[in-house]
Amino acid sequence: MTLQDFLGHTSNLAIIDFLAENTGEEYNQTEISECTDLSRTTIHAKLPELILNKIIEISDERAKIKKFRLRENEIVNNLIKAALAHSFMMAEEAESEEEQYNQLYKLIKPEIEEPVDVYSPNNILDMGFSASSPILHMLGSESTQQKQLLIVV
Repeated sequence: MTLQDFLGHTSNLAIIDFLAENTGEEYNQTEISECTDLSRTTIHAKLPELILNKIIEISDERAKIKKFRLRENEIVNNLIKAALAHSFMMAEEAESEEEQYNQLYKLIKPEIEEPVDVYSPNNILDMGFSASSPILHMLGSESTQQKQLLIVV
């Protein structure tokens, strides 16, 4: 179970999850990119944010090719604990995740669809348009092939 499983799929979480699954290991940007299926550009953009927030660190700042690892601190420990706690909690559920989602979708489904008003050339005058309106001119007055104008209110 990873953080992405319950917090959503973001680039930051993909990087954190990968490094958490490989605690103690160090990876360069290319390796992180290949293992997370994120582009090198994305990795390059996200690393400073994760370093600034003290989630990951550069293992050797003097090295030409920088390697990164998960930091050892309370924040990181709590993130890992949260992922594990969520995993254990979900394992106790009798129903599958898919069954739970289906029940939730049914529960939060709106009961009544909001009405959409549809106006045709026959009732467009009721909207306050004059008989010389450009809209009525565009619609035309052919009786053989009547055009419809949909206006969502």
